[in-house]
Amino acid sequence: MAALGEAGPLWWDRDFDDEGVPIRGDVRQAAHEIWRHCCLKARMTLGDVADAPELMESSVAHISRHLNRIGPAAFNRHAKCLLRLHFCQELTRKAQRLSRVQAVGLTAELEKCGSAFDWAESVDLWLDLEKLHKYVSDRTWITYAMRFLDHDWREIAEKLGIAVSTAQNSYRENLREALARLNGNTSARTNGRPGRKE
Repeated sequence: MAALGEAGPLWWDRDFDDEGVPIRGDVRQAAHEIWRHCCLKARMTLGDVADAPELMESSVAHISRHLNRIGPAAFNRHAKCLLRLHFCQELTRKAQRLSRVQAVGLTAELEKCGSAFDWAESVDLWLDLEKLHKYVSDRTWITYAMRFLDHDWREIAEKLGIAVSTAQNSYRENLREALARLNGNTSARTNGRPGRKE
């Protein structure tokens, strides 16, 4: 079990997932490192941390399976970033489920309410992101994940050890090249080579 302080919530740090597959050590380590941050995020989003352990357990199992699918390496330096991203996505979905039933008023007011969540669009988006991931540099992928988690450019630049303007320009340029390659535009090149990793 992993704890948040003496009186904080616990999450089950397991060796194996529900299917009996070993959970990667790098993902388990990452979970310990981000646990406090995730609890704070859960408290801010849901009002308490009661659901944080379950969300962490499922996120650890999911990211471990994901990393095993994309490569056999024993350690992936992006494990922490991916785990934090997936935890926040699960947390957002949980918050949406909890607030799904709301009084909306009269029938005439229904038009003012947003359309129902389109799961097909969400799946399409994540499939597109998986494709895009193959074409962007590690630095661009980390930048994307940090922007998704609402980090500002100053924090990202500090994390990467570069200037804010360099982080922004590099990110935009690499995304532009990756999108061009995805769209079949082979003329998009960096230093004469397609898809150069930074």
